[in-house]
Amino acid sequence: MHKSALIGLLASSPVSAQLHSLAQAAGLKYFGSAVDNGYLSDSAYAKLANNVEEFGQLVPENGQKWETVEPTRDQFTYKTADVVPDLAKKNGQILRCHALTWHSQLPTWVSAGKFSASELTEIIEAHIANVVEHYKGDCYAWDVVNEAIDDSGEWRDSVFYQTLGTDYLAISFNAAKKADPKAKLYYNDYNLEQNGKKTDRAVEIVEILQKAGAPIDGVGFQGHLIVGETPSRSELTTVLERFTSLDVEVAFTELDIRHSAVPASAAELKKQGDEYVNVVGACLDVKGCVGVTVWGITDKYSWIPDVFKGTGEALLYTDEYEKKPAWTSVSSLLAAAATGAPVTSTVAPVVTTAAPTTMLTRTKPVYTDCDDIPETDEPVYPSTSMTNNSVPTTDMGTRTALGPVYTNVDDNDDDCASEEAPFPTYVIPTNGTETLPTKAPVYGGDDDCEEDGSSPVPVESDDCEDGDFEPTAVAISTAAASAPTRAPVVRTTSAYTYKWNTETRPSYQVPSGTAPAGPIGTGNAGLVKHYYQCGGKNYNGPTECEKPYKCVEHNPYYHQCVEA
Repeated sequence: MHKSALIGLLASSPVSAQLHSLAQAAGLKYFGSAVDNGYLSDSAYAKLANNVEEFGQLVPENGQKWETVEPTRDQFTYKTADVVPDLAKKNGQILRCHALTWHSQLPTWVSAGKFSASELTEIIEAHIANVVEHYKGDCYAWDVVNEAIDDSGEWRDSVFYQTLGTDYLAISFNAAKKADPKAKLYYNDYNLEQNGKKTDRAVEIVEILQKAGAPIDGVGFQGHLIVGETPSRSELTTVLERFTSLDVEVAFTELDIRHSAVPASAAELKKQGDEYVNVVGACLDVKGCVGVTVWGITDKYSWIPDVFKGTGEALLYTDEYEKKPAWTSVSSLLAAAATGAPVTSTVAPVVTTAAPTTMLTRTKPVYTDCDDIPETDEPVYPSTSMTNNSVPTTDMGTRTALGPVYTNVDDNDDDCASEEAPFPTYVIPTNGTETLPTKAPVYGGDDDCEEDGSSPVPVESDDCEDGDFEPTAVAISTAAASAPTRAPVVRTTSAYTYKWNTETRPSYQVPSGTAPAGPIGTGNAGLVKHYYQCGGKNYNGPTECEKPYKCVEHNPYYHQCVEA
C-alpha cells in the first residue's frame, strides 16, 4: 500500500515544491541544513528549521562539539546538545551528527593537555563512547574525524596527531562503531572538492582505515566554495567517484558558495545559482552520493562574513528570508531530475547577458520496496503497475522543467499490497500547456509494514541488506516513539520543553570551524594564531591574538582570532 504519490506542479515559476521533497524524488536521501540553537528564537528561522519538506535533514552547527558536551573531563552535559536532535526527532527529520574528534572547539583540558599515547587514547574512547551512545539510534551519520588535513595536504598538527600519529583515526572510528553499530561513520573536511593534495590525503585516510579494519562508511565534502572558483559539475563528479570507488558513500555536508564582494550583482547571483547546480548535480550524477546539507538556512546568520571579511551572501535564503536565484536553480534541477527531463538554468529573472546553460540530469534508481531490489548494478525504476513508464521525449529541448511535490494519499486499508498510485503529471509552460507523463518514483510502505517505533526517515528494515535505505514519505507517522535508554547517559528531551519559541534570546554569529590550517594553540610569544580560539565560557587559554588579528566573540562559548 502506498502512502504518498507525486503530483504535478502548477505551471508557475519559481518552482513551488520544496528542496527535500524534490531531492528524495530525484533519488537522494535528503536535502538538509545546519541549525544552531541561538537562532531558533527567530520565528522565521524556526519555521524553516521545522519545515520537513524543505529541510528533511538537520545537523547541529555547534551543539555536539567537544567543548559543549564535555567541558570538564568526565563531566558530560547535553542540555544544549539535545536541542537540534530533539527537534529533528519530533519532526521526523534525518539527523547528521557533528563532530567527535576535531582539533578546534576543544576544551582547554584536551587541547593543552600533555598526555601519553595511552592516556589520550582513553580520553578519545571515553568521549566518543559517551556522546555516541547518548544519541544511539538517532544519528543517520556521525562526522567522526573532522579536518585532519591541513591546507598543504599534510597531517594537521593537532594534539591528536602530535600524540598518536595517524593511529587516532582508527581509535576514533572503532570507538564510534562500538557505541552505535548502525550509524554511518564519516571523515569530513573542506577543500576536498579541488581534487588536489588535500584530496589525495583524504583518499589515504580511507585506505589507512580500511587496511586497519576500522569502519569508515562515508566521506563528507564540506563544500565551502567561492563564486567563480567552484569546480565544474564533471570535475566534482570525478572527485566524488575517487571515494565511491573505495566503497564509501559521499555527501556534501556544509555547503555554502560565497560572493567575494557584497552586495552581489544580478549576474553574480545567476553565477552562484549555476554553481550550486554544479554541486547538487554532481551528487545526482554519482551513485553513492546520498545528500546535500547547506551550512545554514539564511545569510542573516551565516558564519562567512565574520571569518572572511567583505564576503558573504553564501546561502539559499537572503537575510530577509527571501528565496535567492540559487534556490530556484537548485529546485529546478531537482524537479527535472525527479522526472528525467532536461532542465535549463532557471534562476529568478535577472538582467544579464550570460548565455543560458543547459544541464544534463540523470535520474537515480529509486526502489518502492526493498524486496524488489534486484542483485544488479543497473538502475531499477517503479514497475508499470505503479506508475506510467513513459518519459518526456527529447524534443523538449531546453524548456524549463517544473518538478513534483509529495502529497499523502492513503487507501485506508491495513494490507501491504501495492496499489496503483494516482497518475502523476508534469507540466511545462509553453505557448499552450502540454501535460506529460513522468517516470517519477512512487514510494511504497506504510505504518503496518514497519517495525513499531521506527522513525519516518530513514527506515531500517530486516528485508534490506545492511546499509540500504528505504525512502518513505516524511513525517507520516505521528505516534510517539518510546524514549530509548542511553548508556552511559540517559538523554533528556529538552527540545519539547525548551522555551526558544517564547523567550527572547540573542542571535549569535557562529563560525563553522573550517579554519585554515596552522599549528594548534599558540604561535610566537604565546599569542593565539589566526582563526584559533581566544576566549569563551570554559576556555582557560591565552586570549591575545597575533597581530593584526583581533579576538572576536561569536557566541558565549567561542571567541576567535580574525581580521580586525
